[in-house]
Amino acid sequence: MTSTLELKKGTLPAGEWRNTLLFSAGVFIVSTFLILSFPGFTSLPYLLILTPVMLSTLYNLQFGFFTFIVSIFVNRNFLFATGAEVVAALFILTFFVTHRFEREEFKNSLQFPFYVFILSILPSYVNSVNIIYTSVISLRLVEFFFLFTIIPATFSGEKGIKRFINLYMAMALLNGLHLIVTALITGDREFGFAGIMYVDLVGLAITISMMYVLYKKQNKKYSLLLFFILLAALILTQTRNAWISTALTMLLMTIQFLRRENQAGRSIKKYIRRIVLVLVIIGVTFFVLYTFNPMIVHRWTEPSVSETGDLAEDLISIGSLTSRFFVWHTAFMAFLSSPVIGIGFYSFPFASKLYSELHPLLYEIFVKNLSPHLTILALLAEAGILGFLGFLFFMTAITKKIYGLMVSSRNSEYGFYSTLFFWLTIYMIISMMMTDAWLWGRLLMLWGIILGFINLLSKELNKKALPADNAA
Repeated sequence: MTSTLELKKGTLPAGEWRNTLLFSAGVFIVSTFLILSFPGFTSLPYLLILTPVMLSTLYNLQFGFFTFIVSIFVNRNFLFATGAEVVAALFILTFFVTHRFEREEFKNSLQFPFYVFILSILPSYVNSVNIIYTSVISLRLVEFFFLFTIIPATFSGEKGIKRFINLYMAMALLNGLHLIVTALITGDREFGFAGIMYVDLVGLAITISMMYVLYKKQNKKYSLLLFFILLAALILTQTRNAWISTALTMLLMTIQFLRRENQAGRSIKKYIRRIVLVLVIIGVTFFVLYTFNPMIVHRWTEPSVSETGDLAEDLISIGSLTSRFFVWHTAFMAFLSSPVIGIGFYSFPFASKLYSELHPLLYEIFVKNLSPHLTILALLAEAGILGFLGFLFFMTAITKKIYGLMVSSRNSEYGFYSTLFFWLTIYMIISMMMTDAWLWGRLLMLWGIILGFINLLSKELNKKALPADNAA
């Protein structure tokens, strides 16, 4: 892998023409994003400040990756894309601008299952009410593919994995601190500058910090402090789905850890004390936050419907879980309309009215422009049984691969990271049972990064003659 950035006089060779075209594409992407994201009087200042910063990522892969991870924590959208998806496009362009690569570097065992998934959703586009729009927003799947494909060719060894984890945890901590301060001042439900997607971003961060608490002896106090801060931030988001996903992941992770230590013939008494300490931290954190703001449990105890005598006010006060049933019912009706191939991938938010049996007022308040919220229901409604089976095949391949890596690398230097990415995958699977956010925007981009590092682990373990891919 060699750099292709060489300034030459005279006629540009083929490689430089490629770089010039890619740079031009980057200029177009950046300028379009900034102009549409910051309209009006503020456009010029933002263009002057951010354009050179974002364009500089095209010629510095490390800075491009840094910018990409930061963008995952920035709640900025424009048109049909999130800021992270725009920066992801720049990061992918950066790879092709700055690196000369061999085709063999792109091969990994997740590509074929992904191709199967793509083929399984293609028939759904026939039923899309706006095939051009759905085709355009489906380009995020192309970004997703390139992310888990180019990351193994971008990074190497333990250093690249550590860089990702450190940067991700730093951003999660920064947003967590911002969230905690804001929530304690306002007394409201807060998400920080990362927006509502932080509920799953911090869930993954807590999973990472829990791994360090259980498996690493160094810097134990710092790991516990980080765990405490991230836990407080998660609690203050008042988000049931993320609470459940995080709790189940930590429970399963702890069971596996104790079982592994017991099978290795090591005493688990000291680890039980460590786990009890974690439980105490969780209890104390919740009690302290509840003392400051009793409303953190309101979303668990809120009534399904509160009656005030005013119809509009009563509708707005319907509990969040109850309101989800309106979306789920509409998505189920969409599935029944085309159970085999679906109504069109990514089509439900703007096609849901065609399948709604709700009163128009209920539809406007609770369903319009929303996704089905559940990954399984979203796949069945938009891609039908065929698309759901294709996705299931893809997820099975991912789980099998990372589990194989974890088993085969247990006694290697990558054993900790294989186990870490296994539990990140488990968190995402549990989360998918309660949200469809992993199919969209920032979380889809993050998922692509995680799969990329799973492929990197596979590559590194193959170098050491461990049967990682064979086990996967």
